[in-house]
Amino acid sequence: PGTSARAITLKVAADQLILSPVSIAGYLAFVRIASGDSMAELRAKFGALYVPMMKANYAVWPAAQVVNFALVPPDQ
Repeated sequence: PGTSARAITLKVAADQLILSPVSIAGYLAFVRIASGDSMAELRAKFGALYVPMMKANYAVWPAAQVVNFALVPPDQ
């Protein structure tokens, strides 16, 4: 809790190092399964898309999360 630089850094680190990789992997898997892809197709698409999606995530979301955690109060 809190809006100190340390608290914000820990929140962003947790979001980007734990939640984002899992969320993006889950999203890719869900979309490919819902599209009817086989496991081989899923693996191929996952291999081709995961790293570019993570790079795009890291280019945008850490800065957005810093602003979010610093300025938007948590729901009390």
